Amino acid sequence: ITAPHTFPTTEDANVWLDGVSSDLNRGIWIDPALGKLTLRVYSETWMRDWPGLAETTREQYQSLLDLHILPALGDKSLASITPSDVRAWFTPLSERHPVTAAKAYRRLAHIMRTAVADELILKSPVHIEGAASEPQSERPTITMEEMDALLEAAPERLRGFLLIAAYCSFRRGEIRGLRRKDIDLKAGFATVGETRPVTMSGKEVVKGPKSKAGERKVAIPPDAIPGLTHHMDTFVGQFPESLVFTGDDGERYPVRTLYKRFDKARKAIGRPEVTLHDLRHSGLSWAGQAGATGAELMYRGGHSDLKTVARY
Repeated sequence: ITAPHTFPTTEDANVWLDGVSSDLNRGIWIDPALGKLTLRVYSETWMRDWPGLAETTREQYQSLLDLHILPALGDKSLASITPSDVRAWFTPLSERHPVTAAKAYRRLAHIMRTAVADELILKSPVHIEGAASEPQSERPTITMEEMDALLEAAPERLRGFLLIAAYCSFRRGEIRGLRRKDIDLKAGFATVGETRPVTMSGKEVVKGPKSKAGERKVAIPPDAIPGLTHHMDTFVGQFPESLVFTGDDGERYPVRTLYKRFDKARKAIGRPEVTLHDLRHSGLSWAGQAGATGAELMYRGGHSDLKTVARY
């Protein structure tokens, strides 16, 4: 194995060699040739070898790589990426898109930590204090009175969806995965069985809940029972496996149609900034105002930690 460069004097060469010998004896020496692998090539291996990564998550990670990480750093070798390179990449991105920058930073940090574990580089150059934390802007919520107005403005087929989103605080994919067997109106419970998230390319993925915490049976507040009863009687098939929310043709509810109809309803009540996910925030806020404990809110929202609950 040759040295990475020549030396002006024999003494300089011996100093380098002594350092390498010391690292070898301590078991921490890394062949410089291994670090010549580019970030672009190594990230492909990193993505390919990650077991159990959900399809939607894999798509998000690949998008961060393709759009924000690899254009700036992809052609650099792992060993040549310096802390100043990382700062020069991160700083302008964080000024334009702070949330995206934090997500991209976490992915780059994870890749470089894996490269260290794979003994391709000695240490990671990714260590900007606070860069991995996403700035949290307070999301809007609606009142229960505004919720009533939203339901009135929404098409009849959409109202049940909005009731579950707000009063049960289910995620969009969890709502789209509900079947008749998951809604027990007599007992007043809704259960997350499977989820139907949609990828960035528009592909629907049928899978289990987002996490172990996502597997939950949530009480349906009495205010939502009449509307859900009407929805179940009017739009849902009689088989246990019948989907609760479908489009006008009785098939799966197209996401584009869902958002188009919701957009019209939110504008009708003068709240165009409110998103579908904000209904989930609103429902958890209502529960907290009614006296629910942190643990109860954590269970109800399908969260794994109280830090996430605190955002609501």
